Amino acid sequence: MQVFTAAFLLSLFMLAGCGSDEAEMSRKHEVASQKEMRVLIESPEYVRAVGEAQARVESDNSVVEMAPWFGTTGLSNETERELSRYLRREFGESLDEPNSLKAADLVYLGVFSEREGIVYYWQVPYGGEPVFAYVIESGANSHMGWGARKPPTK
Repeated sequence: MQVFTAAFLLSLFMLAGCGSDEAEMSRKHEVASQKEMRVLIESPEYVRAVGEAQARVESDNSVVEMAPWFGTTGLSNETERELSRYLRREFGESLDEPNSLKAADLVYLGVFSEREGIVYYWQVPYGGEPVFAYVIESGANSHMGWGARKPPTK
């Protein structure tokens, strides 16, 4: 996990630049950061961690979960099934973990027309605060998210 964190922080630093007004100093720092990044992503630990993460994703994708709300939302089967996978990736969980989020743990709350488009909501069992997952469809585009965004009151 430390390797991922270091690689992530270095990539953010490289994207943002170092904030110095001195172009030469900035360039030298960027080159050094790129070298550090290369060393990290070529390290056996990083390669192993990426392989393990990919194996977890493939394992999750091979399981066909069941949930009472599947087929009732108006979303495609693929989108409905992807929601719990997406949330597990966000939470750093894998389906084979005993207490990981399952599709059946999500409670479908309904669909609402909002300014961004058509929004589908689920309640997510996550800690003590109310947390919601959602799918927003706008024309041919859709995306998933989660957090404190609440469905509108009727």
